[in-house]
Parts: sequence; C-alpha cells; structure tokens
Amino acid sequence: MELIDEYLAALEIGDAERVLALFAPDGVVHSPLYGSMPARQFYPTLFADTAESKLTLRRVFRDDREAVAFWFDFAWVLADGTPARFTVVDIAELTEDGLVARLHIVYDTAPIRADFERHANREVLRTSVALVSTGYQEAFPRECRVIDRTARCVSLNQG
Repeated sequence: MELIDEYLAALEIGDAERVLALFAPDGVVHSPLYGSMPARQFYPTLFADTAESKLTLRRVFRDDREAVAFWFDFAWVLADGTPARFTVVDIAELTEDGLVARLHIVYDTAPIRADFERHANREVLRTSVALVSTGYQEAFPRECRVIDRTARCVSLNQG
C-alpha cells in the first residue's frame, strides 16, 4: 500500500515533513513510550531522540478505507548511540481522504524502556546543566524526574 511504503520510508530517514503529510491536521499518535500526543509534536520528538533507524516491513494485515495495520521490525538507535531493536504493529485509523487520523503503535517496551529512560534522563541533565551554565538557576536546588517525556521538578526540601 502506498501509504505504508511512504510512511516507513519517511520514518526511516527521519523526515517529519514527509511523515506529517500523511496525517490529518489534527492527527494523533498513541505510543507506548511517549504517550498520546498530536502527530505534529510526536514526530519531531521521536526524530530528536533518534540517531539512526532501519525498518523492515513484515506484513500488512488489513488494508481498507477505514484502517490499516502493518507489522515491521524497527532497528532504532537512540541519539546517544544506544541500540533499541523491537518488532511493532502500527494500526492507522484513516480519514475519508485516506490520511491518518489516529496511529496506534503497539509493541513490548520492556526490552528497551530502561535504555530509553536513561537516554531521556541524560537529556534532562543536559538541559539542567545548560540552564545553570547560562545563569538561569531558579530551578535549583531541585530534583527533576522524567515523567511522560517531561521534566517535573520539585524542591528538595519538600516532603
């Protein structure tokens, strides 16, 4: 199917503009690692976390006017060089125009979650160091944790 071929080709090279051209303007992605978010936010975030990816289509399970499901291998390398390989099924709910309205990404995150969270925590640490080195110290002393890809900070003296 043309939609799947174009999606996987654009995803593999990290081309957000090409991927987003396949989505409705209000398209949403439901990801087991990143949570649910607008496609226009999801893909730039994913590509910022990606150094390299290689995708291999295994099979298309359903191909009709309302939805399509496809199974592929994702050999992902995080931005810090950590490999994260997994097999995934994407289920795309389509608009009447054939654009992706909602994409449900389904895979077992257990094998890659620890590496992903370490990568995300390093990104929060880099951001914190950059804030301190530029003189912006309001966030310190605070403890920051990554929750749903966002840094949530609390004062250390809170109970």
